[in-house]
Amino acid sequence: MPRTDDKDTGLAPPDQRYNICMVSDFFVPNLGGVEMHMYNVAQCLMKRGHKVIVMTSAYSGERIGVRWLSNGLKVYHLPTKVLYS
Repeated sequence: MPRTDDKDTGLAPPDQRYNICMVSDFFVPNLGGVEMHMYNVAQCLMKRGHKVIVMTSAYSGERIGVRWLSNGLKVYHLPTKVLYS
């Protein structure tokens, strides 16, 4: 039984924090179930103290390179062919 005076901060212990790279053809600015799920998983991991980046395809010619979302999530839009559209 957990002790009542232990406060769970929600953060992973420092020795268990990871650098995570999420890769998918499906990510914002497109909208959909997979896109929103990846975004939400990245947010939850960042709240736990992990460092998260996302690599996805460039959907248009103008969205290529590195973008920072307002919450601190770094997104790499790679100039590769989109596998599914």
